[in-house]
Amino acid sequence: MKINKLSVESFRQFYDPQEVKFAAGSKNVTLIIGANGAGKTGIFRAMIYGLYGHQSLQQDDSDSKVHLVNFERLQENTGRPVSAKVSLEFENEGKTYQLVREIAEVMQGEKIQELGEKV
Repeated sequence: MKINKLSVESFRQFYDPQEVKFAAGSKNVTLIIGANGAGKTGIFRAMIYGLYGHQSLQQDDSDSKVHLVNFERLQENTGRPVSAKVSLEFENEGKTYQLVREIAEVMQGEKIQELGEKV
């Protein structure tokens, strides 16, 4: 399997739509570098969620819930559902596939409630 492109919208720290295009052809390595807090783990988390539906990573505190919807969007839309979307385009055995996952949450006061997922 070869991942071609990752797109996210309202996912974790990514407020606006963002896209990562991975190396293609003879360029077979993509490096993702940046300072702490720049979004490297967010990209990894989006890939894991997109491929497997896992919301937590091994490094996460097992006692606290991981929220995938952008917190700023939730605050701006208090009381209304907000969705985070992850789209992965990949190739396998010469065929191209697109996998899309979406999760909705709503903020009520200080609490965030998960409303459900769509694949």
